[in-house]
Amino acid sequence: MVALRLICIAVVFAIAGCDSVTIDRVIGDRVHLEKLNTVIGKWTVSGKWDNEENKIVEFQVTKTGELVSAYIAWDESSQRFDLKSSVLNVRRLGDAIYLFVTDKDKTGFFRFEIEGNNEIQLFFPDPIKFRDAVISGTLTGDVVSSPGEKMEVKIKADEKTTAILTSREWRDYFDKPFLLLKRLETQK
Repeated sequence: MVALRLICIAVVFAIAGCDSVTIDRVIGDRVHLEKLNTVIGKWTVSGKWDNEENKIVEFQVTKTGELVSAYIAWDESSQRFDLKSSVLNVRRLGDAIYLFVTDKDKTGFFRFEIEGNNEIQLFFPDPIKFRDAVISGTLTGDVVSSPGEKMEVKIKADEKTTAILTSREWRDYFDKPFLLLKRLETQK
């Protein structure tokens, strides 16, 4: 199973290792540089998984306007620290911000809420709620599962999906924050 580390790694883990929600393509508009610049700096991470407590992640924005995350993780097998760095595809849907992460042919996503200047909450899609929405016809997509295997809910990036992701009811489809980041320092 993929080692669970941080933000985009958490999404990749979910895509690869447990029930998940994927989307057929990235949707939304690029986030303005001013908004991305508000997350530049070092953050401490806490979340659902014990191995995520007290990790430090740093965000930086490239000259081309991409948000990049980086952190250092201990690799037990090599007995060395590894630098992990990922480009995050940040998109705006209405007033909401979503992060999309593509691993091979699957794209996962989660909601990215900036609370004030010192806190970021990340919300993971609830596979059961998305499955029920696909089965009821509220969303367009497919549910792929077999007995004893993980379930993947594959949703289409269409008007129905955009309507839910931008609605006030979006919380009905997402777990409580799965990661919480607290600002340690801003870029000088």
